[in-house]
Parts: sequence; structure tokens; C-alpha cells
Amino acid sequence: MYFYWLVAYLTIIISVGYFFSKRVKDADDYALAGSSLGFFPICGTIMATATGSFAIIATSGRGFTTGLSFLTWNIGYVLFGILAAVLLASAIRSLKLYTIPELFKRRFGKWAALLPALTIGLMFLIPLFAVQLVGMGSVMSSTFGIEFEVGVLIGFIVCVGFTLAGGMFSVAYTDALQMVIILFGVVLLFVLSAEQLGGVALAFKNSTPEIVDPFSISFGDWFSLLLIFGTLSFVYQTTWQRIAAAKSKRIAVRAVSTGFGIVFIMTILTVCIGIFARQLIPMETKPDMVYSTLMTEIMPPKIAGLFVVTLFSAILTSATSFLLSGATSIARDIYTEWINPRSTKESLLKILRWATAFMAIIGLGIAFSVKDIWTITLYAKAVSASILFFPVLAAFFWRQATTVGVITSMLIAALVAISWQALGSPFETNAVIPGMAINLLTLVIVSLVTNHSSDEDPVAYYFKYRNQF
Repeated sequence: MYFYWLVAYLTIIISVGYFFSKRVKDADDYALAGSSLGFFPICGTIMATATGSFAIIATSGRGFTTGLSFLTWNIGYVLFGILAAVLLASAIRSLKLYTIPELFKRRFGKWAALLPALTIGLMFLIPLFAVQLVGMGSVMSSTFGIEFEVGVLIGFIVCVGFTLAGGMFSVAYTDALQMVIILFGVVLLFVLSAEQLGGVALAFKNSTPEIVDPFSISFGDWFSLLLIFGTLSFVYQTTWQRIAAAKSKRIAVRAVSTGFGIVFIMTILTVCIGIFARQLIPMETKPDMVYSTLMTEIMPPKIAGLFVVTLFSAILTSATSFLLSGATSIARDIYTEWINPRSTKESLLKILRWATAFMAIIGLGIAFSVKDIWTITLYAKAVSASILFFPVLAAFFWRQATTVGVITSMLIAALVAISWQALGSPFETNAVIPGMAINLLTLVIVSLVTNHSSDEDPVAYYFKYRNQF
């Protein structure tokens, strides 16, 4: 039954993707759907991008091992995501930004955009795509009994084929369609697992005190998670692309804010599913297998098949979004800027598709090498947040920031964050804390003692464009 459900689902999704692929004529259509999307597809794709392997598989796993306190990371993620839409939508749309590195190029010059492009394309979005492949491998392994590596390969083929076909048109509309399925699956599993334990109140009453204590996590861990997920949510390229792809600023702000709000509710439910699972499945279950194991344990095959679809759907939507966003950054910010500046929109479309395949192959290698979703996600986001957050704030809000200050701060922050991770996080401190601290300090000091370069645009973009669009 699992097999038939999955085949039916994939047939529908691939058909929808093929239909929308016919609307792709150039790079604008592929990356931003021609800036023509309304509330439902924007809201749906925001939710779907946030609801992937980490939000479903890793979050339920952390609910299983850590408990309710793990919810604290999501507060910053949601609030910063909404804040980005409210504060930055006018500037993002006025500047017609495809990617974050384009912001650096306009504000600080071509050289300042190179490290952000490499960070987003290679150090952030490729690992996050790998996370989705790991999730697909876990789902395939637990439900079909096939080898993990075979499941990863199946997920790889589906993701790449789907994204190559229709770009943002395919991703956005199928994301919106799949979010209905995903929401239904998460809510239903929450209700049915609570029912197995005699209701939500009794399920919490029978849990150990530290698991249901929302403040059991240490302040250091809480602060690190807030910095990693909160600050990075503010400079999330996939969110920026959705803002640029909306028909209007009003639709962009409403859809993004609504999407993040619903994601927060889903996170609460998913963490609770992990808590309930402690009383329903063996405690030795691996964290990344909690959601799928609970799903197959308490559901008859006919119903569980639908749950397999919802879980696979959640992972696929995130995977395609990360692929598309990363490929856009590689094609526009690396190929067009440094290899072939005379690219046309038509030729750039081919490069976008080649970039999609390129980053997918690297992601496949990472998925085979590191099979822990939490480890890959935390590393990718900690390093990226250390490099990007304060320079992006400077571009929007501080006209005194200089090219030398921004480049220096990003290089030193990258060195500190990567070295800190390699040393095993000394003093039990996540790399994001020293990384962001040295970034801010270097940015301010070096900018104050250097002058603006000739190719800078010394403007605070938020104040320049806040009343437009």
C-alpha cells in the first residue's frame, strides 16, 4: 500500500510540474515565476520550504530526545522571518534582487558579492539539500525496507528531474498543493498519537518532568539556536526569492507572515509528536527515525500510506526550493559575474539548469558522507549566519559601512566559525557566537577607519526604498 500511495503521489506531482514547465521561457520565469505569484502559492511555498527534513524529521527527533524546550529555537526563526518580510520587502522588490549576493554587488561592489555567493550556494543550500536527501533515505528505509543509500538515490532523481523541468513555477504551485497534504498529515498524526495515550493532557502528565519543561534547555544552547535560526531566517535567500516572485509587496508581506505563523504551529505539533512517541515506540529508536517509525507503528497500512506521502511531500518541497535557490546563486552570482558577463536570459536558463544538476550531485555526496540531519543543518546554518547577518544589515541600515569593512568582516568570521567547528566547539559554545561577534566587531572598526570605494553605492537601502511598492 505504501508503494501505491507513493506512485500515485509522484505521478500527480510530476504531472503538475510538467504542466508548469511549459510556462518557463527564460531565467526570470525559472527563478522568480515572472513575479506573478499570488497569496496562495507564495504562502504555500514559504511553508513548504520551512517544513522539510529538519522541521519534520529532526524536530520530532529532538522532541523525542530533548522535549518541549526544543521549541525555543523556532520562536526566533518565525519572528525574524516575518520581520524580514515587513522591513525588507520594499527594498528587495525595488532592487529586483534574485539573490542575496546581488545586494552585496549593488551596495559594496563586485568583489564583496563573491564570498556571499560561495557561502549561499556551496556552504548553505547544498548541505540543506543534502539534509533532504538524508530524510528521503530515512523514509524509504523505514517504510519500504530498502537500503538507505537506495532511498537517497531515488529522492535525488525525483528532486533533480522535478526542479529542472519547471523552476519556480513548478516549485511554488506544487508546494502550495502539497502543503494541504503535509498539514493534514502532521495534524492527524498528532491527534491519533495523543489518542493512543488517552489524550494530550494525560500524555504530558505521563511524560518525565524534564521532557515537558519548556525551559530545560541551557541558556547557552537557547541563545545559540536563537542566533543560528533567527538571524539566518532574516537573510534567508529562499524567502527573499518568494518576496520578489509575488505580484505585489502587500501579497508578499501577508503571504510570508502567514506562512511563518503556520510553520510555528506545525513545529509545536511536531515536537509534541516526538514527546508522545517516547511512550509509543522503543526508546532506542534513532532520532531521525522517530517520525516514520511512529507513523508505521500506530497506523494501518492503508492510512500509513497517506502518511508516507505527507512526509515525502514535506521533504521534496524543501529539497526543490533549496536546489532552485542555490542554482540561481551559482548561475547569476558566480557564472554571470565571473565567467560570462554577456549571458542572455535565454542562455542563463541553460546555466541555471546545469547549476541545479551540479549542486544536486555535490549534495548527494554529502548525504552519503554525513547521515545525521541535525549535524549537517547546524553546521551549515551556524557558519552561514556568522558570515552573512551583520553585512546584510549594514547594506540595508548603515550607510557608513565600507567595502573593505564588509569583505574583511566576512572573511574573518568565516575563518573563525569554520575553525571553531573543526576544533569541536571549545567551551561548549556554538561557532555562531564567536563568528557573529568577530563579524560585527570587524565590520564596525574597519568601516570607520576606511573610505568608501569607487564602485560602492553608499546608501542605506531600507531608508531609500521603504515607501515604494
